[in-house]
Amino acid sequence: MIYASLTPGPLKEFDKLGLQPGNLPTGVLVGTAELVDCTGRPGAYEWHLRNPARRARPEKPKKHPQPVWFNPF
Repeated sequence: MIYASLTPGPLKEFDKLGLQPGNLPTGVLVGTAELVDCTGRPGAYEWHLRNPARRARPEKPKKHPQPVWFNPF
């Protein structure tokens, strides 16, 4: 599942895309993808995805666990 964070990223990233904070959904599930690899270095990981699919409607997660740090390896 791909989750849209509750907090927007840096404003310069929105500028690159021609968007403003508030133009995108936050705090909801927006799609799915298959995670096939992770490369990079600590603090700058690159996730390699396959078969991305956007949900027809964003959905609030139910009974989601408390946040934890994700360490792919």
